[in-house]
Amino acid sequence: KVGFFWIKRQVICIDDLERKSEKLELRTVLGLISHLKEQRQCNVVLLLNDEKLADADEKEFREQLEKVADVNLKFLPTPKESTNIALDGSKSFHQNLGKRCQEIGLVNIRTIKKLESITQRLYEELQDFDVRILEQAVQSLVLFGFCKWQPEEAPPIELLQDPQGANIDFSEAFEEAANPDEEEADPKIAEWRSFLSGYGFNEMDEFDAAILSIVVAGHFDEELIQKEALRLQERLEARDGDQSF
Repeated sequence: KVGFFWIKRQVICIDDLERKSEKLELRTVLGLISHLKEQRQCNVVLLLNDEKLADADEKEFREQLEKVADVNLKFLPTPKESTNIALDGSKSFHQNLGKRCQEIGLVNIRTIKKLESITQRLYEELQDFDVRILEQAVQSLVLFGFCKWQPEEAPPIELLQDPQGANIDFSEAFEEAANPDEEEADPKIAEWRSFLSGYGFNEMDEFDAAILSIVVAGHFDEELIQKEALRLQERLEARDGDQSF
């Protein structure tokens, strides 16, 4: 406490205010900021996601903000701006990954950086396979990462998981989820169906299930990825042969 009295003419950053303890009142934090600014000549930067504040705190924050803050800025990057910030273009896969992140509407830079790390591993493991396998891997990974790390905005990841391992037709899966016992359908079902269709993800195979396991378990299983990539390549080659015939 004694050390606090020595704080003067400093730049102070208070981050993640929305995650504060319930025992800490918002007005106490705002009062401290006001004191530091007016009595200690400090410059205080307050970073938070105001949409995540509890109802009572949000009302208090709106009422007191103009009294405390000299400048109020909202950081609202577009998906393109976010991918340009997160991906510097130095990797061969950045263009493909950035395109998928923009298609799905990702703006969370932390999520994009996590996807970048996994994509790097996938490119190392799959570089000798058909390019379509890499494209499918990135498309599926971005969707699964979105569902895992931003669950409030994405379809529930449980809906994408297949207890047997794969081969889900999402048009049928959504029908079952929408009306399991002839009851009123969940209004979000149509939204999720439209979202996945717009993203071009209509069914999940065994290879997708292997990608999903990386996101869910947080462990990269090279043997499983290689095995399912080889099976997928065999299916692609068979399909190409049929089309050629």
